[in-house]
Amino acid sequence: MRTLIVYDTKYGSAANAAELLAGKLIAGADRIRLSIDDPPPLDDYNAVIIGGSIYMGKVQRTVKEYCLDNALLLATKKLGFFLCCGEQNKEKRGGYFRACFPPSLLDRAVAVEWFGDEFNFEKASLPHRLAVRMLKGVRESYSKLREEAIGHFARTMDSDI
Repeated sequence: MRTLIVYDTKYGSAANAAELLAGKLIAGADRIRLSIDDPPPLDDYNAVIIGGSIYMGKVQRTVKEYCLDNALLLATKKLGFFLCCGEQNKEKRGGYFRACFPPSLLDRAVAVEWFGDEFNFEKASLPHRLAVRMLKGVRESYSKLREEAIGHFARTMDSDI
């Protein structure tokens, strides 16, 4: 089974999550960052995993547009969706998934998971660094990616459900 991971990221958390995920999938996966790479034809893949990170309650525009532009073909694939965000409230995270991905695709996904978050002060803009300091009290880079959730997601995508 060939798998494609399509994602976008602002400061790298979704890219790091996609890399960890690809390493845990049995056959690996091709990774495409939408703001940099041209997506390959979906005909070449059996499974597609789509992810991004949440900023101001929204996923990257490129991720949302990719889903909408390819909805018919994506509906024929084994699908998985992931988000990276610092939201600890499970209900709010569920709302992010519903707001970020088309319900028609999300409802047929075999794996939907929150991968945690990380923040890189060196890559972040000054306003974003200040906001994180004020809102979260964080003063240095951190990674809280949930490797156990990423592993579970990979095992689910690898299974023949």
